[in-house]
Parts: sequence; structure tokens; C-alpha cells
Amino acid sequence: MPSRKPGSVYLLQHNGSTVCRVRLADSFFSRLLGLMFRKRLPPGEGLLIKFPGYAKPGGVHSLFMRFALDLYYLDEELRVVEVARLKPWRLHIPRRRCSYVLEVSAGTLRLMPGDRLTLAPAPRGREA
Repeated sequence: MPSRKPGSVYLLQHNGSTVCRVRLADSFFSRLLGLMFRKRLPPGEGLLIKFPGYAKPGGVHSLFMRFALDLYYLDEELRVVEVARLKPWRLHIPRRRCSYVLEVSAGTLRLMPGDRLTLAPAPRGREA
């Protein structure tokens, strides 16, 4: 993974093409807050949550959410290991071990289990 700063924006890529821009949530507070209270998440944007350690995480919630999410659980190599749809005010617990979860608006990406992703720093000036 590229070197990171809190709130850094990355380009998530699959087979050399950019899939979406993501913010990395890797602190307790940024993971807890996630996308709560947002009215929407534009297509092409997402949140990449880093779970502490490589274990079966406690799950992902959509409390205080106003829109459905697609969840892409990723292993330590950024390979998709599980896909789920999460409606507002629900909880999802993955069945597979994972290191990350990518949260995007429902229906905006078409990734499948086994797809491998890469992260690249986003160009400067577009992080705002």
C-alpha cells in the first residue's frame, strides 16, 4: 500500500483501470463514523475501511445511513473475498476473513470474488 496520511484519497484500480476514488478509514473513529449521515455517495467514490489485524471482523453497520451500500470485503492482498448489499439500518457480518471492506453506493461497481485490486495515490489537488 502506498504511504498514507489521515484522510488520504487513493485511486482503486482493477486490471489497470480506475474503479473508484476512495478515502482510507483506518482509525477507530474513522471506521466507526464511516459514511453515516451522508445524503449520498457519488458514483466513482467510496470508502475503504482497514480492519485492525487480519481476522473475521465484527461487521459493518449502516446506522444513520440514507442509501444502500455494496460491500466488497478484501483480503490483505486486496483480493475480493465476499460481496454483500447492505440496506440502511442493517448490520452485515462477513463469513470470510478479511483485512478491508470497500463501501460504495449500491449498483455502482461490478466486482466479483477473486478480483484483485490495487491502490495508487490520487493526483494532488483533487482530495478536497
